[in-house]
Amino acid sequence: MGIVRDIFEGITTGLVTATRDPPRPSLGPGPGTRDPGRIDRFCRALGWSIDGRDGDAVELHFRNPTGGIAIVRVESADEDWVLFSAHSAAVLPVSTVPPEVTGYLLRQNAALAAGGWAAIVSPSSAVAFGLLYRTPGPGLCPASFQLVCESMAREAAEFDARLAAAGLLRRP
Repeated sequence: MGIVRDIFEGITTGLVTATRDPPRPSLGPGPGTRDPGRIDRFCRALGWSIDGRDGDAVELHFRNPTGGIAIVRVESADEDWVLFSAHSAAVLPVSTVPPEVTGYLLRQNAALAAGGWAAIVSPSSAVAFGLLYRTPGPGLCPASFQLVCESMAREAAEFDARLAAAGLLRRP
């Protein structure tokens, strides 16, 4: 029950902080409850290494059962609101995306405990698939951070495995 309690306390702390602090005009960076080094501390506590950095974002790599790597990106890690993302390896022409894929993603969005799938269409009419989750930073603790990262990595890997089985994703 320790992890459930830690997650509940983390979420409760975040909600209390969010309701106590004055509202901000946007969810973007700005003055508020900064916690420099938050993700670095969580990774040290979990024994994880940070696999990449890009500005205020970190990348964490997770091996999936098929031997590939799922990348979870954590942006605005020290800010009031933290954005987690994991992307499918698939990039498909819009005209080739079967309705079963969009139906699957919509069903998954209803079933996921945190986050949701988005289809991102480029100007060249290619579709990429991203799993996104935004949460209050003050509500995070190492246990909830681990749960979000691992579940997003697993979900992205499962989606890619389904696409590969359907012949829509070719692995090198």
